Amino acid sequence: MPPTNTPLPPTPTNTPIPPTPTNTPPPPTATPTGGAALVLYDNAFRNGFSDGSFSTVSKNACDTTTYTSASCSYAVATGPYGALSFRHAGVDTGPYARFEFTMRPNGQPLSNYAVAFYSTRGAWLGEVVLGQSRVVATLPNGWVRVAVPLSELNPGAALVGEIDISSTRSTQLAKVNFDDVRLVAP
Repeated sequence: MPPTNTPLPPTPTNTPIPPTPTNTPPPPTATPTGGAALVLYDNAFRNGFSDGSFSTVSKNACDTTTYTSASCSYAVATGPYGALSFRHAGVDTGPYARFEFTMRPNGQPLSNYAVAFYSTRGAWLGEVVLGQSRVVATLPNGWVRVAVPLSELNPGAALVGEIDISSTRSTQLAKVNFDDVRLVAP
């Protein structure tokens, strides 16, 4: 019999078991508070968003003739059902309460436009046709601030890959301008 102070050779019963990896979720993302915003466009596309606009007759990503925050706005004239489209690899809208932007419709009814959200896989998440009830502020020089609750655009809180401000019409529309496009926290 071996002496009692001699370590035993490794066996299945006394071999240390290394820790196994777990499916521990990553730490939570910081939640914006107090009206914090994720800017999609303000004089340029921001925070990983890019221009995916489609069915446009003309567009100018930095129109310096009119804007709500210096020094330019996005001007676009759409063809039938065209859109100013914001593309992203995947944005979590969970920390935010509303989608907000300023718009200069140039005399066109707001109902000529809708906001639609799509998942990173291209699935439709929600759409809201604009109207006066979506205007939260009337600004100088024909501009309005529009806000749509995310509960109407992304009720399942899916990762968003595309946000469109699109024409609801089957005809060409005149130029409109957009500025200060953002997701806003409560």
